[in-house]
Amino acid sequence: MAAMETRRALATLVGVSAIAMAGCGGSSHKTTSTTSSSASVATPPPSPNAVPPNAPAAVRAVAGRVLIAGDLPGLAPQGQRTLGTSAENWVSEEGLPGFERAKEVRRLTGLGFVRAVRERLAPASETGPEAISIVVQFRSARGARADLAAEAQMGEAHGAPPFPAPGIPGARGFGGANGATTGYNVAYAVGRYYYLVGVGYATGSPGAPSRASLVSAAQRLYSRVQRHG
Repeated sequence: MAAMETRRALATLVGVSAIAMAGCGGSSHKTTSTTSSSASVATPPPSPNAVPPNAPAAVRAVAGRVLIAGDLPGLAPQGQRTLGTSAENWVSEEGLPGFERAKEVRRLTGLGFVRAVRERLAPASETGPEAISIVVQFRSARGARADLAAEAQMGEAHGAPPFPAPGIPGARGFGGANGATTGYNVAYAVGRYYYLVGVGYATGSPGAPSRASLVSAAQRLYSRVQRHG
């Protein structure tokens, strides 16, 4: 399937539409919030990944756990990050039907959802490939691992071929080219955190990130978050 949108903005899954702002596993799609559980906090220059000193504790808690400029060639954080401080407001970003929304809220709550952040990355021109970086914090490592298994299984069930992501213990890669769209995703868990990075674009787009470049970006993020614990 072309754009298999697994819930909670799972990055790109298999196509541009998902990454372009769909909704899929472990997250939702927009930008960093501060005012309300889904409000936004602008990212001040010069660092696209900087967090204002007066940012809410929920924002600071996940700082440094998403992709930054330079991780994926030609792509950098754009706009604001989206923050979810409860399963309810995180899932509300996904646009799921009422029954599915309630089911997903129950699932995440049962896993011990604490908070989550989504970062959108795109070219400076805002046209072309897009990427997404998601981190979800759970109350336990068990919750993060369970979410990883569920999201990866969902992606593969929607027709996204699995692929290896070496250098990241337990990582699950899935996605590929499907007609007019191409999308790749890498998901993994470190401690109490679930991570997903993905990229999507029109098949054949010149200079678009390859599967290997996405895996490299995931490896760089993994190396950084290991230092956070």
